Amino acid sequence: YYDYTMESLIELAYIRKLREYEVPIQSIQKIFADNSTSDTLSILREEIQDLEQQIETLHKRLRFLEMERSHVEESMQIYHEKVSIMDSVDEKIDFYTIDTSLAAQLKPSSAFYLTQTPVICIAKDILNGPIEDRIIPIKAGIGTYRFMLEERNIPVPSSAAIIPNGTFLSMMVTITDLEHMNMQQIAPLMQYAKDHHLTFLSDTTGYLARIELKDNRPCYHFRIRACIEIKPRKQKN
Repeated sequence: YYDYTMESLIELAYIRKLREYEVPIQSIQKIFADNSTSDTLSILREEIQDLEQQIETLHKRLRFLEMERSHVEESMQIYHEKVSIMDSVDEKIDFYTIDTSLAAQLKPSSAFYLTQTPVICIAKDILNGPIEDRIIPIKAGIGTYRFMLEERNIPVPSSAAIIPNGTFLSMMVTITDLEHMNMQQIAPLMQYAKDHHLTFLSDTTGYLARIELKDNRPCYHFRIRACIEIKPRKQKN
């Protein structure tokens, strides 16, 4: 048996409280070793700052998860022949080839993958051409917004495809091949533009809403969009 003093109990309770705040053992040791109020305040300020950063990250993660949920819910409804008009939030920066220098900048610690989405590119020349029953080429890649790169001081590479900020025609498509698709799948989008005398000013971009397996083959549900009116960029704070 050990006979602990009240001093020991008080110190243990204080240490346990700091550990509940997830203050590292090393910092607690420093508080007791230095016996300095300024050092204690400095340690607590650092812990508060770290916690505030974690809260900010969690809020951002929650916002993106809510977006992903809405994308999945939308893709499960009957939207595949419905064309909608939407506005962008900034220029879209899509990558269909990634060189080694860019790959180094997009390392996991940069949080790039939190703010990106797989995209598919259908050339605007095809979009503005005649509607036919034929197979057309597409490209798959990953995309993000310019302001998201600027937040991490990542320059836009010359090889990136830049989709201007503005107004877009959009629709859902489902594909099983990331290199080809039948033009009839985007016929509603093309027909809408022709009926309203609109010209596509960009290739498609978009986002991947979900992936599902059918007959042992992956099906990719994309909401694609292509610009019909270019607008000035919206500056982000």
